[in-house]
Amino acid sequence: MEVVNTERNQTNRKEIGMDVIYRTLPNLKTEHQNIISVNYKLSDLHNWMNNQEELNQYLQGLLDGANTNILAINALIELYNGVTIESKDEKNHIVKGVGILYDALPEESKQKVCEDLLNRKKFYEDACLKIMDSFSKAVEVKGDVGEV
Repeated sequence: MEVVNTERNQTNRKEIGMDVIYRTLPNLKTEHQNIISVNYKLSDLHNWMNNQEELNQYLQGLLDGANTNILAINALIELYNGVTIESKDEKNHIVKGVGILYDALPEESKQKVCEDLLNRKKFYEDACLKIMDSFSKAVEVKGDVGEV
C-alpha cells in the first residue's frame, strides 16, 4: 500500500471553490447542515477547505473546548452532590463556606474578589463599620505591638 503525503497532495491540488461547498452542503445530514449554516461563515469554510493546517488547528480548538466543557460538567456535578450533602448539615454556615472558597483561590483571584467586593458600596461601608467596631472593643496587650 502506498503512503500518501498530504502536504504534497495539498500543494498540487486545485483550490476548492465556494461553489463546491454550496453543492456539498445539501448532501450533509440535516443536523450537520444546520450546525454549519448557523455557526460558520462561507468565507471561513472556504478557507478551511483549502487550508488543512488551519482546519486542524480549529478542530483542535473545538476539542480543547469540549474537554474544558466536560471538566466543567464534572465539576458542577461534584459541586451539586457536595452541596446536597452539605445542605443537610445545619452546622455549616455560608461564611465558613465562603472562607474555604476564598482560601482555595489563586492569589490573583483573591485580589479580584477583594476589588469587586470593595467596589460594592454597601459591602465597603459594612466592612469599615465592622473594622471600626473591632478597634473600639480592642484591648491593648503588652508586647502585642511590634517596634517599627
